[in-house]
Amino acid sequence: MRPGWILTLILSGLLIVAACDENDPVAEPDGGGWDGVIPTLGGACLPSEEVGEFNVEHTLDYSSISGRIRDGVVPGEVPQLDNEAGGCKLWHQINPVCDPSCPSGETCDYDGTCIPYPETKDVGSVTILGLTKDVTIEPPTYFDTEMPDPPFTPGQGIKLDTTGVDYPAFTLYGSGVTPIEVTGDKWVITEHEDLDLFWVSANDPHAYIEISINIDQHGVSPITMICKFEDTGSATVPAVLIDEFIANGTTGYSTVHVYRKTSDSIQLDHGCVDLEVYSRITGDLEVKGHIPCTGPNDCPEGMICDLQTQTCV
Repeated sequence: MRPGWILTLILSGLLIVAACDENDPVAEPDGGGWDGVIPTLGGACLPSEEVGEFNVEHTLDYSSISGRIRDGVVPGEVPQLDNEAGGCKLWHQINPVCDPSCPSGETCDYDGTCIPYPETKDVGSVTILGLTKDVTIEPPTYFDTEMPDPPFTPGQGIKLDTTGVDYPAFTLYGSGVTPIEVTGDKWVITEHEDLDLFWVSANDPHAYIEISINIDQHGVSPITMICKFEDTGSATVPAVLIDEFIANGTTGYSTVHVYRKTSDSIQLDHGCVDLEVYSRITGDLEVKGHIPCTGPNDCPEGMICDLQTQTCV
């Protein structure tokens, strides 16, 4: 259920302000079209509740639409929150273990018991309006890579409708965002120091910045840092979280993905489904003192490449 909102129209010099109840649908013009107005967005689903997602993605090389919905959460895909500070969270990947292992069609739960593997569900035709081209995707695979790049106009309202099959029809909203661009030199993670992040800010009223960092590519239980910031052009990850991040291990080639994103969600019978519209770029990241490698020539004299962890030792 969405909070109430206010729709302002200007007709022939007359200002009309209409207050809409939270249960009212988005205003549509005659003929069943859509005027591009979106309500307050509901944000992304919590990882422990997400059973489905739709993504409208833009990168420097391609754009795509993807989506899927199940009737439950896969325990092994839900990370555990370890710590948070300054808008950033450390998420620890959990790998439940069942002994004996689960048979086909089942998966391991956190308590070591086997449960039915969540089934993929059909939500009917999915139509997305407000992109640079209107899109309708048919089940069973909600996927479209034949999109203009970028697939949206900054600030343009986006509306996703399903016709409903296994679940009743539902609607989600988003907004086109300005392509993301980072600034400054390579981002360097250094023990005991804050990490300052910089990007080109944009005036996208519904958007926020999300930054995902992984410095332990080959750990037994990798930790990922995910930060969410207002789109001001800069932010700082506090040293206390950096130290905990490094202490959990550093292996392989570090990665950082920077998003400008809008998120909306809805609660269905079996869990939460969201729509994320975003522009993504891969940043340049280094952990001071760590040397990644794929062979002996990548390491300085006196060190060898541990191929299992892709780390010079």
